[in-house]
Amino acid sequence: MSPSQNPLSEKEISIILCLLRSCPKLHGLLLVPRQSSRQGNADAGYGFWERHRSPCPSLQLRVAAIFGILGTRLELGLIRFVLENSPFLKKIFTAGPSPAPSTSQLLKDLLQIERASPCAQVVHLDAKDTIGDKLGQTFLSLHND
Repeated sequence: MSPSQNPLSEKEISIILCLLRSCPKLHGLLLVPRQSSRQGNADAGYGFWERHRSPCPSLQLRVAAIFGILGTRLELGLIRFVLENSPFLKKIFTAGPSPAPSTSQLLKDLLQIERASPCAQVVHLDAKDTIGDKLGQTFLSLHND
């Protein structure tokens, strides 16, 4: 079996939430997927966000990039958490694996998420665009503002 990408697990998202809650002054977040030879559980996440609802200080994130998202409930919940708790957010970049059969549904889901920042943009990239210089420069320039 060739290596394939797994969705973020409950444990990984718990760690990310702990980091964000512990470091509310963090200005940039970059999440890159790991490679694995086993398949993740796309149905994981039932009840996760209900168990992890706790007060969160207002985050100072300016830019976030979450690559390799598969559109699971957990991943969308993480994006929702970032958008709803980051009043200074300028852009959040997302990208799924290539090919991504459910990209149009994922985009619809992402665009419906409420945002704490009225100027926050959700930018969904093709997998081939995620490593390009343009994205790196954009990420760094937004992070340094």
